Amino acid sequence: MLQNPEFLLLTPLILYSLHIILKKQGYSRKIGLSRALIVSLLLLAVSSPTITQEASSNTQEKINILVDNTSSMNAVENPELDIGGEKTVFIRANSSNIFSQAAQSIEQDSQNLLVTDGQTTEPSSDLVKAANRKNASISIHRLNGKKESAITIQGPSTTVPEAENRFTVKTSSAREEPVTINITLDGEKIYNGPTNKSYTFTRKFSSEGEHIIKAEIEGKDSIQRNNQYYKTVKVREKPEILSIGSPGSLEDNLNQFYDIENRDQLPEELDKYYSIIAKKPVENNNLQTYLAQGNGLMYTGSLKDKIPSYLPLKQSENDDGNSGAKVIILIDISEATGGECVRGTEEFCIDRSSSGGISKESIQIAYSLVDSLKKNNKVGVVAYSGDSYLVSEPKTLAYNRESIKEKISRIKPQGPSFHDLGIKGASELTEKNDTVVMLSDGNIGTYNRQDIDGKTRRQAESLEGKLITIGMGEEPNKPLLQDIAETTDGYYLENREAGRLNFRFGSGGGETQYTPIAVVNPNHFITRGLELNGDATDFEKVDAKRTGKKLVASSEGQEVLSAWRYGLGRVAAFSAGNQNLGRISDTDPTLVSKTASWTVGKPQRKRDQWKSVEDSAKPEKPEAKASYQIKGLTKRSEDLYTSKINVTEPGVHKWEGETYAYNYNPEVDEVGQDMDKLENIAQETGGMIYSQNNIEEISSEVDQTSRKVVKEISLMPYLLLLALIVFLGEVGYRKRKGRL
Repeated sequence: MLQNPEFLLLTPLILYSLHIILKKQGYSRKIGLSRALIVSLLLLAVSSPTITQEASSNTQEKINILVDNTSSMNAVENPELDIGGEKTVFIRANSSNIFSQAAQSIEQDSQNLLVTDGQTTEPSSDLVKAANRKNASISIHRLNGKKESAITIQGPSTTVPEAENRFTVKTSSAREEPVTINITLDGEKIYNGPTNKSYTFTRKFSSEGEHIIKAEIEGKDSIQRNNQYYKTVKVREKPEILSIGSPGSLEDNLNQFYDIENRDQLPEELDKYYSIIAKKPVENNNLQTYLAQGNGLMYTGSLKDKIPSYLPLKQSENDDGNSGAKVIILIDISEATGGECVRGTEEFCIDRSSSGGISKESIQIAYSLVDSLKKNNKVGVVAYSGDSYLVSEPKTLAYNRESIKEKISRIKPQGPSFHDLGIKGASELTEKNDTVVMLSDGNIGTYNRQDIDGKTRRQAESLEGKLITIGMGEEPNKPLLQDIAETTDGYYLENREAGRLNFRFGSGGGETQYTPIAVVNPNHFITRGLELNGDATDFEKVDAKRTGKKLVASSEGQEVLSAWRYGLGRVAAFSAGNQNLGRISDTDPTLVSKTASWTVGKPQRKRDQWKSVEDSAKPEKPEAKASYQIKGLTKRSEDLYTSKINVTEPGVHKWEGETYAYNYNPEVDEVGQDMDKLENIAQETGGMIYSQNNIEEISSEVDQTSRKVVKEISLMPYLLLLALIVFLGEVGYRKRKGRL
């Protein structure tokens, strides 16, 4: 293979010179042939010829055993292994960094057997990268589960009288078998019997007070402390809400959670209300002061004539409803997302993924997005790795959809992940109201370039439009991707949620047709974990303001629900449906109730004095909080005093009359081996999965296992050496002939 073949364009000159030389005789002919040979060798040398050589490497004679010795390993059988390897034991009080410790124990060109249950909150990507960087493989020992189970309780910690509350008791079994559980509420039996993975029940509480739920697994196993779980539920008085406008079904639906007062006009005194429901425009200086001081408002009124300044909405610049959005799709095509680069004694890249790597998935999502967006949207595409380059100028999809898709399909992975340069490239095409959709795993990699993380954040801050990031791969760098998106008032999506973008970027539509609605920003309190099933009508011609958050939209891209902070206050505005949100309340009541709950905020914040302790779990200590000085508390800010409580035993405890639960370490709330995660480690590092039945095969396979090593050998030094030898030979010949 020639690295610089363009130098061979001089070959015709050498052939012409050779033709002239061959016409000469004697000494001149011999010297001419020598010079032609030297020039030919030099020309071939600067063309940088290389040859590729494949060889099998068999340098490893033993296997290293990396053993997880955390508490959760008590739930699986961990037999002694004797396969002639070096045994590395790493011990931690919890399982937060098992994979990091394993990465530190991996040696160059080594074969490793990882013995772990994989129960950790830490991503495995750093372990995989460390193994690939050191040309090491990681095999996994499949372990048998013991008779071991764990139990937890999920549900609201605070509620109001007569509200229906949903609680779920979840179990985990190392053998994935049913367990018998016992659930009590304030000592009275709720359920006693078998469950496979979960049991759900609902309860209403008639009055204010504190309640205790206890769930336990019957029988004994090796980790007794995770067989019991406690949860406290505090029932507070209903927060008082003011509703402005004609009373209707909206108040009826919210009455079980709030004490609602109806008025036609805004009163002078607003301090006692936690939030206001405005069914019509209200312009009042008192209202703006009320919001700025930390109170809430939910708006359901008309927006046709004028939009109040305290709402997160503005009149749509698309008055005819036919112009779409301008979207720049930014695709990370680095080798870090397309494959893995391995550096050992040789340097080469191998694609660890049979599907073509993460960048292929990014390209597929970009392709699908262009294919599915409405034709009136304008779409541009930028790809980046070590630099950014333009794939397609922003063009309307009505006439350019196929050409943009074709250009996306030709993108190939290359280079490192310099996210800041990618965002910079997209920003050159972006204006104030545009949106950049970034497809990347957000991982930085180990490149000879300083502070990529910081440069990426600073570049995002300078972006004029909004940035929506989509985390690609199984373990994206979510903190970075979420942070840079929120810097621009955008948001982060998992790759499986990319379809939500079809709802965000629509084409407008009729005002009276029923149109499906969906969550477009799943990271807000209101929409987190929420899946919508209904539709809406009567869409207002509005857009979210620059700092407003578009939470719910129609399939045509019309605004349905937006929110923002007005000073310290919380403001949410519906821009579809009627003033009572009748159709939305019927099909998606949780959307309405969570919106009201977000605007209300903490139920105790208007009390003159309050104190509280929330449930917690080992190794964290419970934190006591109060609005006034209590012995043992330290002042943190105005009307806030806190301190950690020294408690050691799980169970139900009291502090200054406040009840709280203290539970076991969450490292053992999931038991058994997480084989999905572990199989991925083996696959990505070229390892194997061994069960207890074939563990003996490891010893024999260690000596037999070979690695394919790809070498690129340059022929330039040899050609230069040969040219030198010919030249020295010519010098000797000329000296002997007396012609030097």
